[in-house]
Amino acid sequence: MAATMIPFIFPAMLAVAERDFITAACIVASGAASAFYHAIESQKHQLSGVSATFASPRWNTIFINLDRAAAVLLALRMMQILGVYYILDNYMWRIAFAVAAMIISETVYRHEKWYYMAYHTFWHISAALLLISWL
Repeated sequence: MAATMIPFIFPAMLAVAERDFITAACIVASGAASAFYHAIESQKHQLSGVSATFASPRWNTIFINLDRAAAVLLALRMMQILGVYYILDNYMWRIAFAVAAMIISETVYRHEKWYYMAYHTFWHISAALLLISWL
């Protein structure tokens, strides 16, 4: 699952090309936090993680909260740049589709590893494509 964060490299590169280093840092932080969390994820979805050192519920909780915080930071940055109304007026259906994939991955098939991986991968790719379209 960590590898599904690779598409975040492209919007980060776009932000750097536009000399928007704050946005680039937010994208990198979000992508890195998510990649690291998914690399160690072992408490749900029948995943085993890559390191026994971080297999405890405590570490999973710490890293999922870092992932969430970085995602919120990135969302706030994009709202600051584009404005909430612009985003909702122009991207509401794309956002809804992406968020639906994330919700499905976390709830409906939460105990089925391959369903989770498919829907959550779609969520990550959708989020990266949204970022690319906004930059």
